[in-house]
Amino acid sequence: MDVYGLILTVAVFLALDERSTTLGESLRAGGLHVCSRKYTFNTYYTASAQRIAYDNYRTCCKKVWGICLKRCTRYRTRMITYYVSKLKVNQGTSLFCCSGWARRGNQCPVAICRPACQSGFCVSPNKCHCKSGFTGKHCQVDINECLKSPCQQTCSNLRGSFACSCRRGYRKVSSDPKDGRCQNINECKTSKMLCSCAVARSDCKAKCVDTIGSYKCQCSTGYQLVHRKICKEIKTSRTAGQQDEQKVARKLYTLSTLPGSSDEDYMYAVNNKANNSLQ
Repeated sequence: MDVYGLILTVAVFLALDERSTTLGESLRAGGLHVCSRKYTFNTYYTASAQRIAYDNYRTCCKKVWGICLKRCTRYRTRMITYYVSKLKVNQGTSLFCCSGWARRGNQCPVAICRPACQSGFCVSPNKCHCKSGFTGKHCQVDINECLKSPCQQTCSNLRGSFACSCRRGYRKVSSDPKDGRCQNINECKTSKMLCSCAVARSDCKAKCVDTIGSYKCQCSTGYQLVHRKICKEIKTSRTAGQQDEQKVARKLYTLSTLPGSSDEDYMYAVNNKANNSLQ
């Protein structure tokens, strides 16, 4: 390398040396979770030096009567300036994010979790804060809230939550899915046609009675409930004596209406139960 190239190289190194020796200048020293370490680096510069140079020359070393009888070699000195490249050891400071933290702006406020939190937030290196309804080191486990019986009747576990519902014959008190309260439905008020008569008659009365979680139908005397909702007339089988009495009654009525019949005939038939005369 010639002298001019060496001077240029040294000038570049000196210029770099004059700059701040802190790497990662966009990070703020002392910032949140910003760490630092010292390091050394080398630069080279050019320095001038001098040394003694010896020049030899020929001269007359013996004269007689002004005549040089002998010549000899003599030496004289002179100073020579030259340039050398010298090493300089420098010290710098490196700024970086501390382990487990990521950079944002000129600080490192973002925590790193590995593996990542599935249903939560990373609050410090490898530490997760889980959302409601989740647990586990990485918030990977869904909590079954139904195990604590939060609902009055039916509980359905959902991912990260739960929902309450009511059985048939009940309804929820509020629209909040987590409100487990249920109240009985009065079906007799909500529907007027739950109970009915098979045949529309004045003596048939079908009554709806509300029960807890359901209802039942009741029928008036002489009717029975079929298919849980319909009142049907009860047809009883009559005995032979009852059938004979009905026949006698019908015949007595017929006798009393015949032309020429007297009261004595009617009373005779009644007293003898019309067994002979009406057969």
